[in-house]
Amino acid sequence: MTTLDRIASAQARLDRAASLDDILALLRSHDQGDTGVCNHLGYSTVYSYVLRHRAGTTTLMVGRGRPCEASPPLELELPFGPAWSPDTLENFLAAYPSDRVPVAS
Repeated sequence: MTTLDRIASAQARLDRAASLDDILALLRSHDQGDTGVCNHLGYSTVYSYVLRHRAGTTTLMVGRGRPCEASPPLELELPFGPAWSPDTLENFLAAYPSDRVPVAS
């Protein structure tokens, strides 16, 4: 399995995608077995992301772990433009699914 195979598989699914559910299914896919878009070998998939823009708001859908095994992704509003403030940034970072310890500023 190569990266080119994964890209071709993802592109074929993306070309047929008609909904957000189709995009999430693409992230969970194993079209080439354990080395599909959701990879279980070597460099295992650890996060999955979808950027979504609706009605002037951009959100990040983030799933932690292999998409085929993970809970449904969290949808977090990205603090862009007028939505940005130190508080909205802090809220975004606090909600992001990670065990990483924040660095003191």
